[in-house]
Amino acid sequence: MFSKKILFFLGLFLAITLSYFFILNDDFSSLRPIKGDLNRISSFEADKINQTLSQPFYYFSEGGQSIVFVSKDNQTILKLLKYKNFNPSNLIKILPDFLFKNFKANHIKKRQERLQSVLLGHQIAFEEHRLESGLIHVQLKPSNQFKQIEVHDKRGIKRTIDVNQYAFILQKKAEVFSSVMENLLKQGKMSEAKTWIDKLFTLYLSEYQKGIYDLDHGIMHNIGCVNHDIIHLDVGSFIKDEKMKAPEYHKNDLIKVTRKVYQWLNKYYPSYKDELVLKLEEKLQQHLNEPVSLKEVP
Repeated sequence: MFSKKILFFLGLFLAITLSYFFILNDDFSSLRPIKGDLNRISSFEADKINQTLSQPFYYFSEGGQSIVFVSKDNQTILKLLKYKNFNPSNLIKILPDFLFKNFKANHIKKRQERLQSVLLGHQIAFEEHRLESGLIHVQLKPSNQFKQIEVHDKRGIKRTIDVNQYAFILQKKAEVFSSVMENLLKQGKMSEAKTWIDKLFTLYLSEYQKGIYDLDHGIMHNIGCVNHDIIHLDVGSFIKDEKMKAPEYHKNDLIKVTRKVYQWLNKYYPSYKDELVLKLEEKLQQHLNEPVSLKEVP
């Protein structure tokens, strides 16, 4: 008779093998239909969204929260939320309760809290920061107003899916902030680079004024530029905190944001660092009414 330890490791091996197989063979395996009351929007807005969704969408990238597709006209991003990733993993499910009951309960609780946090972040962005996030539509409840859409997965296989069943986000396609700055600095366009720094400050100050706080400080890849506008690309970490409206509360966060840009410049474009860091420090001083040296910030 097999011991419990042998059975445990056999189960663990099987779970990992199956999970790996599905990850390799189906990038849609992490999607799950959403439940709840039907979400209704105006017929005018639904028609506009259906017009956007009438074109094919092609696999663009994938992260822990969503599978990302880009429209054929290269103007729109479609994000399908990976609900499966917020559920208990197969590995956790096979752990015996008599040994791991509390561990499993904590794991499930953290996954559920993370899901609610991501949904809340998108809700905050759509309701209070829609233009500055480049959001076209956010669906967090099922609907019946959209047509089936054509998507091409990462292997190029065409699929037809009913987006009414899934949580999805439509957002303007933008170029990430780091790429825009890199292109400008390679061409020595310092004036334009400084203009985007001005816009970055304006974006974050507008969020603070609304009591919006982003827990994720991945500035260089979470901020995007589209046409002449700057937008927040990843809004899943947005929270509301009315205290952030006061400079004494958002001071440290603004310095942290600025410090991220400083570190990027110091690493990749040290020859342009001094002039642009001076610009960053001037912006901080204008808002905080006190001198700040980014070189001295830990």
